[in-house]
Amino acid sequence: MLMTGLILMGMIMHCLVLGYVIPAAQCDLELTSQQKGWLSALPFTAIILTSYFWGWLADTKGRRTAMLGSMFLAVVISAISSFAPNLTSFAVLQFVSAIFMTGPSAVVYTFLGEFHNLRHRDKMVTFGSAFIGIGTVVLPCEVTDYGESSHELEQRESRTNGFYIWFPTILNALGSQDSVNMKICDVIELTRAKAAADTLNSTTIICDDTIYTSTFERSIYVGLVFCSMYLIVAVLVDFVGKKYILVVTLTITGICAISANLVYDQQIAVVLFAIFQMSGACVGLTNAVAVQLFPTKYRGMAVCLSMMSGRTGSMVGSYLIGLFLDINCGAGFYLFGSLLVVNGLTCLTLPNMKKEKVPKTITNETKETQEP
Repeated sequence: MLMTGLILMGMIMHCLVLGYVIPAAQCDLELTSQQKGWLSALPFTAIILTSYFWGWLADTKGRRTAMLGSMFLAVVISAISSFAPNLTSFAVLQFVSAIFMTGPSAVVYTFLGEFHNLRHRDKMVTFGSAFIGIGTVVLPCEVTDYGESSHELEQRESRTNGFYIWFPTILNALGSQDSVNMKICDVIELTRAKAAADTLNSTTIICDDTIYTSTFERSIYVGLVFCSMYLIVAVLVDFVGKKYILVVTLTITGICAISANLVYDQQIAVVLFAIFQMSGACVGLTNAVAVQLFPTKYRGMAVCLSMMSGRTGSMVGSYLIGLFLDINCGAGFYLFGSLLVVNGLTCLTLPNMKKEKVPKTITNETKETQEP
């Protein structure tokens, strides 16, 4: 579990690191919003394009072979990309590195699940997924030592919905406005209007790298809550079962998403919005369900395709949220909150997978053969 957990932590940090590098270099490279957007989308694009291949390779050549080779090449190419002389070469190397990182990011769930029997499989997969939360805590802790901009968190990787990418941005807007009785969307619109007014009144365009340390602090706190959520789910899964945890978690987080834009108290809104992000704790359980539902010869491909679908939703969701924030902020909260509620209710159709009993026929047959 420790080995696979470290792989997951390395994977999430590899995906998140672009969100820290790009804004730090945006002034020097004169990056536009479009360029930052497609650079940040490179890991998602690599996962979508190559997940099927890595699933096939894991099922035909073995999980260990697929993970070892891809991890080694991902690390080497990522290190080389740090010496890239221009934007084009950096983007190409990062894309190739993300292709090789796609292999272990999904195959590791199958690898971990098959190492344990049915009794402990769900718990161990969820415990291993807790390292994702650890990775989201470690990376901003490291970056704050270098005094990077809080805007580096704007392109963070999504867990289960594209809103997580915009989580630091929304926190940054709430922290920059002295608002008490305002809804989240009202604060965001006020922040955007103020920024537009400052741009019109200025004769020169200034590249803003203002540091708001509260954004880093809140992101670290959310990462710690994610770790706690994973651990709580891992403890409860043996008693409650994957099915009902998915139903309850997705439904509650969806309701919190809808409610976050209905309250006028800023502190309550932040709490509800943070609970909304806790739907990410269902990633491990979802992959545990895939490991259990599909036979061994198809598991690697099934989990990889599941991850591909999730990352596709992350990309589409993040762009839709950016659009909603410009034209109708509240619609984004209501739409994605409703989707989570629907997904939670859909999980009721899953078969009951609560602590399936392992058959004891082998033990009985062994005892019979030993009798004279």
